[in-house]
Amino acid sequence: MKKTIKLDPENETATAHSAVYYNSDNKFKKSTDYRNKFLKQQPDNAAGYFQIGMIQEKLPMNDATLVSYNKVIKLNPDARDAFIAKSRIYEANGNFNLAIKEYEKYTSVFPGNMFVLIYLGNVIIKLEII
Repeated sequence: MKKTIKLDPENETATAHSAVYYNSDNKFKKSTDYRNKFLKQQPDNAAGYFQIGMIQEKLPMNDATLVSYNKVIKLNPDARDAFIAKSRIYEANGNFNLAIKEYEKYTSVFPGNMFVLIYLGNVIIKLEII
């Protein structure tokens, strides 16, 4: 991949594969750099924004992560995992009201997911305890 990128710095496939490689090697900053380069090449790629959001969660870059997941939802309103990911971030930061709102958005668009309803119930219980 390095050789391909050196020969053709704009090669989108090599850029995307490099991001995945560095992520799997736990080199999240380097992975983020390649993912950002890929997103400059393909700015409407919702999956790319979701992947960078997952990387940003590991760094942790909560504000940037939320921006990435919001971009995913804007590009693909059916991106269920982005709603869940945003809820997790809010919940981890103790922003239970925002987590509840995200879970409720999910259930309004995708009703009947038992696991999401359980997550929602758990956050409501946490809010009541605190």
